[in-house]
Amino acid sequence: MMSDRGRKTMGFKFGRRATLAAVVAVAASTARAEQPISGSGAKEQQAITLINGWVAALVAKDADKAVSLMDEDVQYRDDPFQTELKKGRMQFTKDLKMLLRGLTGMKIETASAVAGTKDDVLVLAKRTDEFNLGGKSISVQIGAYYRVRNGKIYEWLDTPLVELPKPPGGAPGGAPLGGKI
Repeated sequence: MMSDRGRKTMGFKFGRRATLAAVVAVAASTARAEQPISGSGAKEQQAITLINGWVAALVAKDADKAVSLMDEDVQYRDDPFQTELKKGRMQFTKDLKMLLRGLTGMKIETASAVAGTKDDVLVLAKRTDEFNLGGKSISVQIGAYYRVRNGKIYEWLDTPLVELPKPPGGAPGGAPLGGKI
């Protein structure tokens, strides 16, 4: 027959082992959840390839190619000071001239994709953008969200991964804050 002390010690050991096993299980599942995973399906890879092609067109200053990869009804925020989304390929074409004027480099560091509905794929990318504004070189890390629909960029939102100082006297290019010209 086991004494009360023996039962308590055994219960303590069992409880400690169960707790340790639970902690290991949670840690293992958390580690799996935190691993970067890029889309491995065909739709996801096509969307990432589209975004890479769009970035390459911007770096090459090929406005026609960049515009051709945008949906007619694209919604976007290309200026972190913008408070409302801009809309339409025509507006993007106008804004692209200002963007390309100072852009000197753009590199996607990582990209992950998730297929949504039958026509949508969401892409999250970490980019480094380089600009020359007023003779001053600027490099900014960007978190970019893209919604690709039917092989075109339907939605694009850029968010700096660092805090940017407010531009003196308005947005780059002399536009007022909020990106409206």
